[in-house]
Amino acid sequence: MKFSAQEEVAVPAGDLFEMLCDFESLEAAAHRRGVDVVRTDATDGRLTGTAWQADVRIQGKPLRVDIVLLNLQRPEQIELGMTGPGLEGGVTVALTGLEPQCTRLTVSAELRPHTLTARLLVKSLKFTHTTLDRKFEARVAEYLQRLESRYAASRDD
Repeated sequence: MKFSAQEEVAVPAGDLFEMLCDFESLEAAAHRRGVDVVRTDATDGRLTGTAWQADVRIQGKPLRVDIVLLNLQRPEQIELGMTGPGLEGGVTVALTGLEPQCTRLTVSAELRPHTLTARLLVKSLKFTHTTLDRKFEARVAEYLQRLESRYAASRDD
């Protein structure tokens, strides 16, 4: 099952990349949304291999997933891998500089089931795929608006 979103933001690609790599802020945002995220490595958070463990709920069922930073190419791409009980997947964030002050961000996420239980879970998600895709796009847009506002505020100082 795949989700994707594409947005344009009035922030230079390099600055947007740095804001997206602020993993401590992302961890705090996840905690505010009720996701328990714990860092499981000793790196500084911007190296391939940085890892987290998260307790999430999918269709009301608790699920513990391990997340690993697989690829970090400044200022173009961030790639995360995810494994859970019977599931694996990933998230890729690609940045394309359109103009000096404008960047197109493309986020794609994928879930792949490997067990019957996981297949049933993903199948149940497919019934609401359109709704979930809209929510995914809305969350990405909302997050980017916050980053754009934060960038604009930092430029006003």
